[in-house]
Amino acid sequence: ESPNAERLKEIEEHRRQAETLLPETAEAYFLRAMTALTIKEQLASLARALKLDPTHYEARRLRAFTYYASRKYESLRDDALVMTILRLREPLGYSLRAVARRELGRYPESIADYDVALELTPKDGPGYIDLCAERSETLLRMGEYGRVIAEAPQEARDIPPLQYHVFCALTVLGDYDKATILFRQIISP
Repeated sequence: ESPNAERLKEIEEHRRQAETLLPETAEAYFLRAMTALTIKEQLASLARALKLDPTHYEARRLRAFTYYASRKYESLRDDALVMTILRLREPLGYSLRAVARRELGRYPESIADYDVALELTPKDGPGYIDLCAERSETLLRMGEYGRVIAEAPQEARDIPPLQYHVFCALTVLGDYDKATILFRQIISP
């Protein structure tokens, strides 16, 4: 056998041994989910963890991200709602619910969630610009081109995703002079 096949057998044996040692708790099932080899196994472990403790935030968060990656937006929306209830002042649940609602075509609700997430995120924090860009993308999908331009935060206007969104909005609205100026600004570096 190849060294890789032996290594995989060894890993599987260690996983099996670990399974027998872990207790029947939400935390233990969360740990099982972290080492799961398939999405199906991961979701099963997370479901068990959340059945044992529906307030286990880390399991809820991991399952929400798994739903996001799997494009299961209705399930993502539901888990994100619980995240907002468990941690009212944390922007992550609101931003995940905003993504889910956007992908489900629920644009006004998505914008409302992005607004809450942005309110809870420090303007100088690493996630602020990303949230602004996501919100702006939602406005583009809504056809709210004037809002894309008007609501782009001043502190984020020179950041590429927002620049592109504003450029698209200016172009659609026929403001070609401003679009040309912005285009030159984008390509100048």
